[in-house]
Amino acid sequence: MNITTRLADLDDVDAIARLIDAMDIHYHGLGNTAGLEATRRMVARTFADREGTRFFIATRDGDDIGIACCAVVHPGTRLTGMVFLKDLFVAAEARNSGAGEALIAALAAHARDNGYGRIEFYTDTTNTAAQRFYDRLGAARLEKVVYRIDGATLVDLQRRNR
Repeated sequence: MNITTRLADLDDVDAIARLIDAMDIHYHGLGNTAGLEATRRMVARTFADREGTRFFIATRDGDDIGIACCAVVHPGTRLTGMVFLKDLFVAAEARNSGAGEALIAALAAHARDNGYGRIEFYTDTTNTAAQRFYDRLGAARLEKVVYRIDGATLVDLQRRNR
């Protein structure tokens, strides 16, 4: 069982959409997601808009088993930028196979090869499995406060700008 990773491209839209849909079902339950076709359209739009999102895919024996969704953000320390990992997901049947670590290693190689100074990410406080995984990799826990603007606040702030 050899796990490989690759930086995805437009030919991978369907594979990316399937993995993101599986991730949404994992976190939100069947029937509480946008659905595979809507996810596929979002992925295709992401590539078309060149918005900066990058997708890495982990494959085992020809099957796509994991995904990392990230973006490069500048300026960063000494203008090196950083890779912000938004989502890391490994299909249930492939957990503990090394796919998650392979995806993080691919992100690290991408960061180093392109001169980006770090990788940052967060997990929900209740996602202890992810925390154990990142701790095992040697990731540093930071004391930060995460803010979010959405819903009515997002609408209100949009109105202030008009």
